[in-house]
Amino acid sequence: MNNKIIEGGPPVVETAPGDCEYEYVVPDVNDSSVEIACGEPATRWPVLDDSRNAHLRAAGKTGDEFQPSKLALCDEHYKQLLVDIAEQDGSDPYRVWIAAEPKVVEIGWTLSDRENGYVSYMDGWRAGAAQHAVSIEVDLPPDLPPYKVADLVFLATNAPDLEGHPDAAKILAAVQATGYRGVEGGHFSLSVGDTVTVDGMRLACEDVRWKDVS
Repeated sequence: MNNKIIEGGPPVVETAPGDCEYEYVVPDVNDSSVEIACGEPATRWPVLDDSRNAHLRAAGKTGDEFQPSKLALCDEHYKQLLVDIAEQDGSDPYRVWIAAEPKVVEIGWTLSDRENGYVSYMDGWRAGAAQHAVSIEVDLPPDLPPYKVADLVFLATNAPDLEGHPDAAKILAAVQATGYRGVEGGHFSLSVGDTVTVDGMRLACEDVRWKDVS
């Protein structure tokens, strides 16, 4: 996670390190077998949940071993995971699903230039306007489109109470962990003229909607 001043343009995203945790089971001597790690660089980190642990959590189990867990996978084995999930029996008591995936989100607080007559929250997004940008990584449901993520960022930075909004609460916690408190960008609550960039799409906040300014 980082803070920086940018003059427009997409964020630079650094890939997290790690190796694929998939293990091959291969024959060994005396009819035994041995597990060999994949060894490829991980490109995906899905957060997996399953029916058994969900049932145990509902019954009051709170230990780490019952919580959803993050799995590092290369592209090949991530695709295989998706196939395996799609082929599961819906009644399988050990059924697995992707509960969340790490998503890099860049939030750009646009700086007003009052000397030149530009006030971001009144005039809206302007290409080339200076911003204070903060990049965060947060585990979010994998099927959230960029507009929905932007809505969550807006909620996270504006709502006084995020009870009942766990995804927005994760975003707020991630922003606070960067140390950003609003001083650098002149404000904390996302507003008109500010941007959210996710999955390669840059969205500018307007009065009643988001505008794609990628």
